[in-house]
Amino acid sequence: RVQNCGGVWRINNQLAVSRSIGDVQLKPYAISEADFRLFPASNFEFAVCCCDGVCDVLRTEEIILIAKTVLKLQVLPQNERERILVKATNFYVELRYDLAQSQLTLIGGSKFVSKSFLEDLNLNMNPAQMVAVILTTIAFTLKSVDNISAVCMLKQEQPNYKVIFETQPEVSEQVQESELEKSMERISALKSQIKFLEEQVKQKDKEITELKLQQVSLQTITQQAMNQQTQLNMEISQRDQQIIQLKKQIDKLRLQIEQQLVAESNNENYILQLKNDLQTRIEANKINTGPIEDIKKQFEEQSKKDIENMEQRKTREVQQIRDYYEKQIQKYQDIIKNQQRQINGIRPNKTDLQKQQPKQLERKQSGDNLIQKAQRLMQPLGQIQIKSKTFDNQ
Repeated sequence: RVQNCGGVWRINNQLAVSRSIGDVQLKPYAISEADFRLFPASNFEFAVCCCDGVCDVLRTEEIILIAKTVLKLQVLPQNERERILVKATNFYVELRYDLAQSQLTLIGGSKFVSKSFLEDLNLNMNPAQMVAVILTTIAFTLKSVDNISAVCMLKQEQPNYKVIFETQPEVSEQVQESELEKSMERISALKSQIKFLEEQVKQKDKEITELKLQQVSLQTITQQAMNQQTQLNMEISQRDQQIIQLKKQIDKLRLQIEQQLVAESNNENYILQLKNDLQTRIEANKINTGPIEDIKKQFEEQSKKDIENMEQRKTREVQQIRDYYEKQIQKYQDIIKNQQRQINGIRPNKTDLQKQQPKQLERKQSGDNLIQKAQRLMQPLGQIQIKSKTFDNQ
């Protein structure tokens, strides 16, 4: 809110006095220049400038009363508080701190005040300094918590320089030199101010150029925004037309759906009628086919029993055939082993071996033929599988 009104917030915890009289350190924050007002005045004996800390605990009339008391001017206290302030001021002028503080405690002042925070009064001070120090001391004793500072200025008669210049030429030369120095200082100050103003003008020019560039960019942005707006309006109109067409299509679909629903309802009624007819027929058939079902069940049970008996008989026969052939194979194997042992036990000469060799070969071939025959007979027995219902029924 303060910024929007053109003001600046409190900066870096610095005093309000620094803002009012000006401070170069605060230039980056836009408050380096002094904030002041002119009050033309004449025919006054003194002028007092005080901060908020003094004015918070002392009224303007009381400040004037204290200043007049220090300057030994005539005062007329109007109430008990003003009388106490006059007494305390007189005690401060006499450098009697304890009595002054005891008087100020009657109007809410502190009983114990550290002198390290206050400037010491002394008789070498001029009246203006005395007024300023006593005002700050009284404000501090009355428990002020804001900035406490005061300045007092006294009216003095201006000397008649014309008479001095005519009577003392050395003084006139010194005065002229001092005036030259002052004028040079003023010129240098003016030059510095001119430089400062030129810098400000340059800065303002830069700001103006930046603002112009920003204005141009804003114009381009606004133009782009307007173009986009027109495009959006066109798209919106197209979308509206599409929406209208879609609504028409939706209405058509609704009519079709309603027609289909009517047709489906008719189909459902027809299907229900067919189901009822079918149910009645099934019940009638159940009544007619009851005895046939019983006969069928009996036949199935009897066929199952017959199939089981046949399977058992076939397994027994297969097992018997397998046992018979296994015994025959074992018998032939034993014969072959005995012949082999006999052949190994007898070692005739070469001619005998040649004579016996055909017979042995015949025996061996006959044994091998028997073994192969037995194996051929065993193979189909291992591959026989009793089929379930179809085989038995056939």
